[in-house]
Formats: sequence, structure tokens, C-alpha cells
Amino acid sequence: MAILKNVHRLYWIAPLALGLVGFFVIASPSILIPTNIAWLQNGDPSTYFLGWDFFRYSPWTLPLGLNPHYGLELSNSIVYSDSNPLLALLFKPFSEFLPAPFQYFGIWILACILLQTWFGWRLISLVSSDIKIQLIGAAFFLLSPTMIWRLHPYILHINLAAHFLILWAFYLTFKPKASHHWRSWYILIALGTLIHAYLLAMVLALFYADLLDRRKQQEITPNQSQIIILIVCGIVGSLAWLSGYFSTGPYLAMAGYGFDQVNLLTLIDPGKAEYGLWSNLLPNLPGEGPGHESFNYLGLGMICLGLILTPLVILRPPKFKTAFQEKPYFYIAIALFAIFAISNHIRIGNFEWDIPLPEMIVNTAGIFRSSARMFWPPFYFIYFFILYGVIKYFPNKLAALILVLALAIQVIDTSGGRQVVKEGLATTPSSTWSNPMKSDFWNEAAQHYEKVRWLKPGQLHEKWKQVAYYAALNHKATDSTYLARINLAKFIDIETKAESTIASGKYEQDTLYIIEDSTVEEVKAHLNGSTDLLQNIDGFNVLAPGWYSKTSAKH
Repeated sequence: MAILKNVHRLYWIAPLALGLVGFFVIASPSILIPTNIAWLQNGDPSTYFLGWDFFRYSPWTLPLGLNPHYGLELSNSIVYSDSNPLLALLFKPFSEFLPAPFQYFGIWILACILLQTWFGWRLISLVSSDIKIQLIGAAFFLLSPTMIWRLHPYILHINLAAHFLILWAFYLTFKPKASHHWRSWYILIALGTLIHAYLLAMVLALFYADLLDRRKQQEITPNQSQIIILIVCGIVGSLAWLSGYFSTGPYLAMAGYGFDQVNLLTLIDPGKAEYGLWSNLLPNLPGEGPGHESFNYLGLGMICLGLILTPLVILRPPKFKTAFQEKPYFYIAIALFAIFAISNHIRIGNFEWDIPLPEMIVNTAGIFRSSARMFWPPFYFIYFFILYGVIKYFPNKLAALILVLALAIQVIDTSGGRQVVKEGLATTPSSTWSNPMKSDFWNEAAQHYEKVRWLKPGQLHEKWKQVAYYAALNHKATDSTYLARINLAKFIDIETKAESTIASGKYEQDTLYIIEDSTVEEVKAHLNGSTDLLQNIDGFNVLAPGWYSKTSAKH
């Protein structure tokens, strides 16, 4: 009996082992090499890494998350380069002991996959005590196309792979209240704050629904709920301030609410063919299909389980009453998430139409402009609902058999999508990025200048990344950035200052300028050719103030 008891205590190893196997199925082990940055060179990941690389060498500030060298006047914080504030703040104190370059994003992906499996296992453990069924259920969550899609090379939204936060919130919602229940919520909310604003919004809504449901059931008193809310406000407010959420002020957004909305066919649509075959067994639906934010394909295995379950739910609905009737606010939250994700720009396959909304509502909702992401809680609730139903409606052995068969279908069906993700992450390891800045000029310039600027802001310039990488390699501050949010007033001030600088011909002597093609002739008209260098070098129009005096003094 003692041996069996010890074996039971070691059950927690099984989901972690499953998650580890899942990591090698989904991702490439090369991303765990701290100095391998090759897989981060393209698309959004380049700004994740660059934001962190500037942050690690920047002086400490208050708030702690400010990143003054990455953006100069445009600089806001580590939050808006999506560099994972949690890990950035964790690793920065040890920066001088870390190799250069150093990336923690591969470790983060491993953690997300392990925790996705862990909390999927914990969630199913609320329904079944059978370890086999628990692990099969965990495998469904591990292979969630929606989570793995965040790692697709087309987008690679690394922070947003933390779907385990949603599963954790579900676990706390459905778990019978324990003495540490609210402390667990505090930890979850703190992590959400330090990982990503979208995930924080989801976690906060689920927390508040749980609070209302437990208050309705008289598990807590009104006074206790007020104290809990104050603690949560304190956690979110202090961590958001420390990490730099409030550093932008009025910001410049790139698109409004409904721009990235969910398609109503998303659950059964494997998506666009150019994103990889997310179903080997079902055809892509005709038309544009879901955009990269709208992708929420259930997988054929889960669809089959849903089809098996539907008539049983219709014929014998009481099976669900005991488990779910005490959670009305949770259901309201799930419904509101779905409505927000659909937005007022409704799309069903090829058909779409708009429902006019007041401008104030559209502008406010535009804070979360990629509204389709808010469908993730409904997506995972559907997963949980289907798995719960199969476990409850069928005898244990039959339920296990049905789940295993459905999991096999799921694995076969979605293998193409996973393969694209794995291949996209499996680049040849390298500690450098390719960069067209080959001339000896760049090394010499790094000895004379402390900053690198676009003469007009380079936020959306096609070559912003090369300039930022050059600045990062040489530990120079730059305004050549790509940020999720920009302070609108500061952006306008920089444009105004750039125009004034060009008109006067007076440039900062510690700054190397990159000039856009359209601005070169204007710069030439006011250039002091005896001291300042203006030349096209490796495809970049470079203005080096005082270059001739600096280089003659050196030699």
C-alpha cells in the first residue's frame, strides 16, 4: 500500500513528461540555446529580442521597465516591445554574467508548453481521478492548434503562447474553494500583468466572474470581496506601473476595433493554405478564411467528440447541471468574450456586414484592436466542455477508448500545421543576424557617436531593424524601433524637431543620422560640407556630423 501511495504522489511527473515530449514534437531544441538568435531575426520576434538587448544594457530606471535607449524620445518600456517583462526583469540583474547575445524566448516556449500540459491535466483532474483520462485530456490541451499557432513562423507571437494562464484561471474557477484560493488568483494575475496585456484582460475578467459566483454562493462576504478586489487592483496597478504600461501616455494605434475580428466559422476552418495545412483530413473553407488572429480551429478529433456529445446533451442535459449551474457569471464572461471577439464587423465565411457603434465605444474597444484573441477563453471552454461531457456520459473505460481514438484523429489531422511550426523554429543556430552594413565605416562611426537616429522617425521604415541591430551591437541608443504603442505627442515632437534640424543644418555632434531617400536633397541644401559627411554607404544615406574633424583628430 505504501508503494502504491508513493506512486500516486509521483503522478505529477507524468504531465510534465508529456509536456516535454510535446515540446520536441512542436518545437526545435535549438531554440533553447541562449546564444542562438537566428530564429528571432524576422518579423515581430526581431523587436522582442532587440527590446530585451537594449534593456539589458540600459541603466536602471523607475519605473523599472523603461527602456530609454530603445527609441530615445519614442522610448516607452519593455512592455511595448513585447519582450516579456517578466523574464526581462528577472534576467536584467544578471546581465553582466550572461553571454552576448542572450535570448530567453526559447526557454519561455518550453515553459509555456509544459504549463499548458500541466494545467490541462489539473483541469481534467477535477472531472476524473483516472490518470489515463487525465493525461489524454492534457494531451488535447497540449496539442491545441490555437496555442501552437502562436508559434507559427508567419506570426511567432511568443508571449501570447502563454495560454496556460487561461487554463489556470479555469482550474481556479471550477476547483472547490481552498484556503489558498485567492492567493493563487493573486499569483496568476501578477503573472498575467507581467506577460501580456491581452492575457491580463482575460484573466481579470475570469477572476471577477469567479469572485461574483463565489459571492453568490456565499463562500465570501461582501466585505471580503471588497478586500480581494482592492488587493488585485494594487497588484495590477503597481506591477503595470513598474513594468512601464503607463509610459506612453496618449498613444498612436495602428488599427481600430474590428480590424482583426473572429470569423464565425473559425472553429471548423483549418485556415489559409499558405499558413500551412492545419487539417490533413478537412478542406479549407472557401473564401478568405480566418486571418492569422482569427485562427481557432478545434481539430477534427475534437470536432468528432463534439458531434458524439451533441445528441447526448440534448437528450440528457441534467448531466451538466450539477457542475455548471453554480457558475452563471463565468458563463456571462465567456459569452461576452465571444461577442467582443466577433466585434461589430461580423464575418461568416465570405459574408460580412457591419453594425454601427458609437465612436466612443469603438475607440475604447480599440485598446484591444486584435479582438479575435478574446475568443481564446470561449475556445478553451469548448474544449473543456466537450472533454467533460465525454467523461461524464460514458463509463470510464469506454470514455478512455473514445478519447484515445479522438486524440489519434486529432494528431493525424493537425500534424501538417505542427510540422510547419517545427520547421520554422528549426533554423541553423547562429549568434548573429545577417546585416547589409558591411563597410568599415560603421565600425569607425561607432567610436565617434553615441546615438543613431533616423532624421525622421523610423518606426515603420523597412530598414528599421538593420539600423537597430547595428545600434544594439555597438550599445548605442536609437530611435529606429518598432513598438506596439507610441506616444503620439512625442512622435509629433520628433517630426517637428527633425524638420527644424534639416532647415538649420545644425545636427547633434554625438549622433549618427540615417536619411530617407526623399529627404536627401533637402538635407544637402543646408549641409556644412566642410565638416559633415553625407554619403550612401551599403544602401543607407548616412549623415555624420563633424566627421572630417573627428577622423582627422584621430589620425
